Amino acid sequence: MKTTKTPQQPAIVAEICLYGTSAAGSGWIACIADGTKSGKMIGTGELKPGRSMTEAIWLAADELKGAGVTRGTVRIFESNGNFCADVEISQHIGYSGSLPWKNAPRFAISSEDLLKHATVPA
Repeated sequence: MKTTKTPQQPAIVAEICLYGTSAAGSGWIACIADGTKSGKMIGTGELKPGRSMTEAIWLAADELKGAGVTRGTVRIFESNGNFCADVEISQHIGYSGSLPWKNAPRFAISSEDLLKHATVPA
C-alpha cells in the first residue's frame, strides 16, 4: 500500500479493514504503508463471535502500534466497504458509531487490466 496524500487529507500510514456482522462477530486485517504497492499485512481477518466492531478497531490499532505505527492517519474501512473513517493513531480512537465515517473511495478496474495482471498458480 502506498502512502497517499492530497492537499485536503493527510498521508494514510495504515489501513484497517473490518469484517463480520453482529450475528457472526467481527474481525480485522490491516496493511501498513511502506511506500510500495503492497505494504506489510497484519491480522487474520478471523471472525470472533461476540466481538464488536469497536473491539476489532481497538485490537487492530493496538497491533499497529506494536508494529511501530505510532503516529499518523489510519483509514478504517467499515465491513461493507461503503464507508471509511480517518483517525489519528496517536490519539484515543472512539467507538465505531462515533467515528467520522464518510463514503469510501471507489476504484474501477477493466477486465483487460485484471486479466493482464492476474497470476495463475503453476
